[in-house]
Amino acid sequence: MTSSNSSTSDSWTSAIYSATSCLRTRNTHDVDHCIDFLTQLENQLRFQHQDPQGDSWSQSPTHAAPDWIEYLNRVHSVNASHTWTGTRQSTDFIVRAPNTGFHLDCRRILIRILTCQSECYALKASSLRGPQEWKLGAETLTISLEKIYLALDVADTQISKWIALDSLDTSSKRDLVEDANIVGVAIESLIRGKDDFIRRGEKEEAWLLRKLEPQWEARDEVKRRIGEERWKNNPNPKRNYAKLRQELEARQRDVHDALQVLATMEYNLDQAQLKSMELKVQLETGVASTSTSTNPAQARYNGLRPDERLLEQRVSLQDYPDPCDFGWTFTGSSNVTEFFEKDQVKLDWYFTTATMKTSLHHPQKGKTQMFRKQVSPALYRKILEDPRTHTNKGYQRKKNKRSPKRQSS
Repeated sequence: MTSSNSSTSDSWTSAIYSATSCLRTRNTHDVDHCIDFLTQLENQLRFQHQDPQGDSWSQSPTHAAPDWIEYLNRVHSVNASHTWTGTRQSTDFIVRAPNTGFHLDCRRILIRILTCQSECYALKASSLRGPQEWKLGAETLTISLEKIYLALDVADTQISKWIALDSLDTSSKRDLVEDANIVGVAIESLIRGKDDFIRRGEKEEAWLLRKLEPQWEARDEVKRRIGEERWKNNPNPKRNYAKLRQELEARQRDVHDALQVLATMEYNLDQAQLKSMELKVQLETGVASTSTSTNPAQARYNGLRPDERLLEQRVSLQDYPDPCDFGWTFTGSSNVTEFFEKDQVKLDWYFTTATMKTSLHHPQKGKTQMFRKQVSPALYRKILEDPRTHTNKGYQRKKNKRSPKRQSS
């Protein structure tokens, strides 16, 4: 590798590190600039490499990355504000990225760009919790998840390539493990952000409902007392209370819709976490994914036990016995995950990391997430013996709330 290519690779890692200072300081004010700059980096890399499977992705970039300081100067000169008092100089930031000197290739740089984008969108979502901002915040978290999936695809392509070529030397394997870990960290960060968003959203909706329910009851009582006809044809209605109620109802709908968005996102986030675990196992075993179905819902009932080479990576059977020994029914598997059922409870058992996920599937009430956590042998046995007593770990229990009254009258 030439010194020129080495320096251009370092310029990209330094640019990423400089731009993402908002993540390290949790500064939501600069996150939009960071997202825009990272998008420019991504677009330039993709434009340079039209073929996603091409060999050029395994080489260092052919040109230096855009400069973060110059970008800020340009943005602030176009969008002058009272808070901007001068032009940033390159000496304002002396940055040496942790990966500087490792001369990353384009595919590894792209993984870092995508995971940083994901964390930036998650950080941005954390600031969108004001009136009429909750749904936008939830949708921003879904964009964060989309970036995770793109990063997983890039990592999967690289890992599959090395396994197929049977060229997993120590140095290359170390690089691939580092990339897989970076994606895994981004997923865990998104899970924490999503859980915190849900917890705060449920608290906000409960507060709004406590405000609204007495108003709904008072309105219904007045309508009952004066009659529907007079209520609708009142020539001198007092709209003060109605206006306040409508404002609160709009806020409550926004929070409720946000929670619905995140409920829909839950499954895809679980699958991203599962895919991340599978990539790590592929690196440990040198064996490509053996799942017979690309649809996890179908894999749950395929009736197939995992490949013996994957089971070699299983945690101790003595410490973590097969769930069937506790009365669970085995239904299928997908790579490093086995699926079981018992008394309307579904269990996902990640047998290489000792992680359990349980959910209750009621025929009338639908699905309720119960538990998700890496477990000790003692806790593992307790959950297998009685899964319903170990809820609210990693998930927030869904409460039955009064349905929002969409129309105010």
